[in-house]
Amino acid sequence: GSLSKNDNLYLAVITFDGFAFENDIKSYAKTMVLALRKSNIRHFGNFQFVGYNSRFQFFRRRNEVIVHINY
Repeated sequence: GSLSKNDNLYLAVITFDGFAFENDIKSYAKTMVLALRKSNIRHFGNFQFVGYNSRFQFFRRRNEVIVHINY
């Protein structure tokens, strides 16, 4: 995961590959929550999923789960 800054907007992002099923997205969101808690970073808003590949692309897929944070 990483942090990106755009003016006063901070996001926590976790990136993963492969096909993204609902259970995968929930699992990565949970992993992110635990990592943010461990670092004493509060998150807010809904988690968002971003998939960058066509459903017909089978290899080198990239997905992200994103949430706003107070940092």
